[in-house]
Amino acid sequence: MNKIIENDLKKILTYIKLNKLKNKTILLTGSNGLIGSFLVQLVFYLNKIGYNIKLLGYSKNSAKYYLKYVLSDNSDNNIKLFASDLVYEKFKNLPKIDYIIHAATYAQPRKFLEDKLTTIALNTLVLKKLLDIAKINSSSVLFLSSSEIYGQPPSNDINPISESYNGSCSTISTRAPYIESKRLGETICDIYRKEEKVDVKIVRVSSIYGPGIDIRDKRVLGEFINKALNKKVIDLLDEGKQIRTWCYISDTIIMLLYILLYGKDFIYNVAGKSDISILGLAQLIGKYTNVPVKIPKKKKELDYIKDAPIHIQIDISKIVNESMYYNFVPIEEGIKRFVEWNEAVLNLKN
Repeated sequence: MNKIIENDLKKILTYIKLNKLKNKTILLTGSNGLIGSFLVQLVFYLNKIGYNIKLLGYSKNSAKYYLKYVLSDNSDNNIKLFASDLVYEKFKNLPKIDYIIHAATYAQPRKFLEDKLTTIALNTLVLKKLLDIAKINSSSVLFLSSSEIYGQPPSNDINPISESYNGSCSTISTRAPYIESKRLGETICDIYRKEEKVDVKIVRVSSIYGPGIDIRDKRVLGEFINKALNKKVIDLLDEGKQIRTWCYISDTIIMLLYILLYGKDFIYNVAGKSDISILGLAQLIGKYTNVPVKIPKKKKELDYIKDAPIHIQIDISKIVNESMYYNFVPIEEGIKRFVEWNEAVLNLKN
């Protein structure tokens, strides 16, 4: 197992008790994604120290090469990863499911614009199938929504945005298939919570980063690391003024698992404490890879950039006060680990 990942996993065990997961079965969708792949590695690590967790991981494609590497050298028969189109997956012959984490989504703007209807189905129809499984099994469910459901606040006075803000979004914007299906997914969760008594929690995650975003990822950090390692220059598509609250992956996992296992409320924001622009991220990656950053003279008008909010700041006081977790990874350190992990994975692949 990669040393950076291993150290992150050890930190997780330092800050949250995971005894509730011992001898339990987890159904995880999106097992190839940033959050999903990290959870797979966490379960592998926990099982090595006696947790005996069974994990059923579903993703549209077969397991990523770095996950195959981890699992092949140290077999864990409790972890089963399936390549499946979740829209058509019937989830037959399942064992008793204790926890469901629905992390499957097209979060990459290019991807959800290429396949809008599947994006909608993942956040609604697939979610309903999982909630039906939860109803039968009395499972606890975690639905990964997004801070994008808030849209661009009409006033900066609303920042930082708390869970009580209802959002300012258009149903026909370029990003609407992703945003509006997340919003509808939250409504479906609320119906199952109130009418079917399913134990379901919603997390509105914001700008997660770290090991697991590799050079093939079409989101901004994947593009940057790809350009840095292969082109030896990070050329931006615009001035990179958009500001986000970035959260390192291990911090994200600690908050997600706390909410799943101990959360007292229904909806939580999950984000970091590092507000930084896209340009700032590029410059950090450039610093650690020793490559220049270039700003274009003319902005490129691309569909997946259009309608993106300029400045989103997320209020995480609810989860921080509940979990008493304050030890967030600084953005400089997180980006350093992100670069080093990608360099190690690139060597592994080669």
